[in-house]
Amino acid sequence: MEITPEMSSKAQIEQRLAALESEAAELRAMLAGNAAQAPAQQQQRDPEVTVTEVAEPLRALPSDEQLRRLLVVVLTEYPQLGPDRRRIPRALEIEYQDAAFVEFKAAFTALSMMRRLPRPDTKHTTGYWIDACEDHLRQAGRQGDLTTSALVAAALAHGDITYRPLDEFPHGVELGLAIGGQGRLYNGAWRQVLAMGRLNTEMMIETRARRPKVAQILVTGGNRVVG
Repeated sequence: MEITPEMSSKAQIEQRLAALESEAAELRAMLAGNAAQAPAQQQQRDPEVTVTEVAEPLRALPSDEQLRRLLVVVLTEYPQLGPDRRRIPRALEIEYQDAAFVEFKAAFTALSMMRRLPRPDTKHTTGYWIDACEDHLRQAGRQGDLTTSALVAAALAHGDITYRPLDEFPHGVELGLAIGGQGRLYNGAWRQVLAMGRLNTEMMIETRARRPKVAQILVTGGNRVVG
């Protein structure tokens, strides 16, 4: 049988198509293998993810004059939450008081964006809550470097945040604050604190067993106290 030019050209085309199909099959196999490896490689490359607690939106807050009155109510009951005047030079006393008010205001604002628990939280330190409050302030476009004193004073001034008795302050501080969407929202209970002129003592809840007090007996003659 004589091979015509047309038959030769057709054979070449078929060979070329077969080669292309073979290359396509190899390419598909290669892509499938890369796709299977991609999740594992991506997992190795991804940096550690940090979850940020989303702050509640800002609601109506007291004026500066109301905040100053609230701070007076708190410090009347717990003077240890304010600046220690015994260690402050008289010339700088006003500056210290102003700085304490700025910290108190920032803490009060931050706490208005946090939820409340019915009992004080026993798992987190004040440092944890300070970090959370400062993060909430940043989310709201505000600034503030908080202290433990400012945080606790603001919590008491809110009137709806539970807390452990402060007889061991600055140690043993526990506040009824929540994370992860639990708890009650800020409800403006500070208005009741202002109206009554005193703190809401119902928010003070003991969370730990206390050591019984040891009776002291005065031994006469030796001038010694025996516990």
